Amino acid sequence: MRGYNRSCISINFQRKNNSITRKCSCAETGIAIIPGRSRIEAFDTTLISSKTDTAYVLVYLGEGLVDIWYQNKILIAVDEMIFSSYQDPEIEWWVLVENMKKEQGWLKIRSAEKEKFMDGIYSA
Repeated sequence: MRGYNRSCISINFQRKNNSITRKCSCAETGIAIIPGRSRIEAFDTTLISSKTDTAYVLVYLGEGLVDIWYQNKILIAVDEMIFSSYQDPEIEWWVLVENMKKEQGWLKIRSAEKEKFMDGIYSA
């Protein structure tokens, strides 16, 4: 999907369109600093950091939880409050839409517009 910017189909947002599927990808990881001697509790594991270290934030899940890459593992649903410094990841949101003629195409969604698609405003 990266690098494509030509038009394939027409979408009239005055009419009902179907969003078929949604995808998000991490364009650039965020950075989180873990203070030394911190307990890192994730969905399925717990780790103790022995020194100040860096983790890479993959995605913000909501409610203060993030997925991170740390010590060659993906840790799911870590509370962002443990970090002494935190930078959000850059996320790309894509939605596969279908118009009234049943033509399909991908839309890259700006962060400000993401909630409309995630909440189904553009869905049938």
